[in-house]
Amino acid sequence: MKYEIKKIFSSSSFFVVMVLIFILSIVSPVLTIKNYETLDKNGNLIHGTEAIKYEKQNMSRFEVLDSNLLNSALNYFKKNDNEDVYSNMEDKYPGILSLLIMAYSPPKIFDKDNLKKITNADDFYDKRVELVESHLNLYYSVKMFDDWEKKDILKYAKALKTPIKYGFYEGWIRLFENIRAITIVVMILAILMSSQIFTYESETGMSEVLQSFKGKVLKKVVNNKIKSVYLILFIVYTILVWGIFIAFNKYFYLDYELPIQISSAYLLSIHNYSFFESFVYQYISGLTSILSISTISMIVNRHCKKSITSLVYNLLITATQVLAPMIDKLPFFIRKFAGILPANGALFNFNLISQQVYNWFGIHTLKIFSICILNVVIICTGLLILNFTKRKA
Repeated sequence: MKYEIKKIFSSSSFFVVMVLIFILSIVSPVLTIKNYETLDKNGNLIHGTEAIKYEKQNMSRFEVLDSNLLNSALNYFKKNDNEDVYSNMEDKYPGILSLLIMAYSPPKIFDKDNLKKITNADDFYDKRVELVESHLNLYYSVKMFDDWEKKDILKYAKALKTPIKYGFYEGWIRLFENIRAITIVVMILAILMSSQIFTYESETGMSEVLQSFKGKVLKKVVNNKIKSVYLILFIVYTILVWGIFIAFNKYFYLDYELPIQISSAYLLSIHNYSFFESFVYQYISGLTSILSISTISMIVNRHCKKSITSLVYNLLITATQVLAPMIDKLPFFIRKFAGILPANGALFNFNLISQQVYNWFGIHTLKIFSICILNVVIICTGLLILNFTKRKA
């Protein structure tokens, strides 16, 4: 296996991509922290760690998102509805206004004027469930959810324990954005590596050596190639993801227990996880998606004569996985299945707000878990194909 790893590292394209990945993994978090900004109580714009510390301290005044906090924020908004209300609200009640607007606006509409019509926010969590239910009935021309699926979605929506803990969550939001970018880049690395792992010998005049192997020896060579790709991808992705997490944890003072619903972007999510749990699921779904993409790419490469041909095919396959869920003319069940294909494992933010439920032989799972399940199936099936098929001469 050492020989296979050495071959991968000797590739100039691999070296270039690795350099770009590590530059991105350093520059992106640094810029995220440095460019973070907010207004202090005097209306002055502050940046970087100073802004983070101020926001953290400001939001530490609140413990839970209960009716007292919500009503105080609502009353302040209704009494001070002017052009300065947004900046003032963000200082006095950071993040609360967007949650109220989201909860009390009609589905797919974000309108602050709706807040003027309500007397209090005592039913905030009930409104959240009502909105989730309303989203199930938005699509009239195409059937989007089965009856059993609607029941599951409402069950998940009602399972949120209230009142939820409240605190400084912006670090988590920016962490997710950084991890998504890293996942996409490592997926590209996986395609690049896997698209030449089996064609290296033929392109360097060593195909006779590979073809001379028989039986168990050939199987060992194939397995060493697969393990070398998996090992490199696992190490690179793990170091990058958890390295960025450590950096964000230090500078953004991440609170592991905060539920994702305290961000308006995830208020209607039926995934009842904390931000830390969501981060762990993101790591798992991202890693399995990367390994799954590399498995598909190795299968294509095993049956190709040239790396460039394999690379083109694999890029097309990956692009198709991303584009298929967006093609409205495709039947919905095909688009729904396409949404859990490996390439979509990087779209974690979108997957986290998805209300889709999948039926795996009677076991109902949310989209994030379904992506992981399908990735495992693809990896296991791919390993069998790689071990029991012969490469074209």
